[in-house]
Amino acid sequence: MAGGIGAEQIRQSRWGVTTRFTFGDDRLGYRIADVSSRETDYAWDAIDCTSLDRITIKARRPIQLLSALTYALAIGSLLANNYLPRYGIAAAVLCLVALLVLVLVRTNATFAVTFTEIAVPGGPIRIIVDRQHDAILARIEDAQRVFLRRTLAVLDLTAETDAEAHKFDWLLDRGVIDAREHGQAIARLMAADAMKHLPSGTLN
Repeated sequence: MAGGIGAEQIRQSRWGVTTRFTFGDDRLGYRIADVSSRETDYAWDAIDCTSLDRITIKARRPIQLLSALTYALAIGSLLANNYLPRYGIAAAVLCLVALLVLVLVRTNATFAVTFTEIAVPGGPIRIIVDRQHDAILARIEDAQRVFLRRTLAVLDLTAETDAEAHKFDWLLDRGVIDAREHGQAIARLMAADAMKHLPSGTLN
């Protein structure tokens, strides 16, 4: 798990779903726990997060609990009518109220958890859309840019010119380098390419 001295943690919680992001120097940690499903807990390298694949998903978390409650009240209403007649009407009213609440939950986005989901090899990372969402996403994007700058933003004059130019175009589009750095890299690349095509024996 990512951690160490100075590691920062950001936690989120909504409708039974909790997430914890740990931002360390070298690795990023992620944990999600859902009351209606399994827990996931792992760390990932910045290289795993270089994809632009992001989707927004919604999940209505209280539905399972309310469904179980509605069924329980329905059964209780039937039993009350048979064995406790004086409580039968009250049980039936509670059952109807539970059904109404269940319908409202299924149709009202207020009770939904909205995530931004990022695809990584270790499994999708889900960021709850709340007041901390943008800060978490920004930290992940910063880690991506640092990794890409360190590993790719180095001009290779021995590589194929078109491929190297495409790489620096891609880095510019991702915000890893700025327009000035992109222009300098392309100028050096074109100059090196021109030198490659000089007739052999040409004096400098």
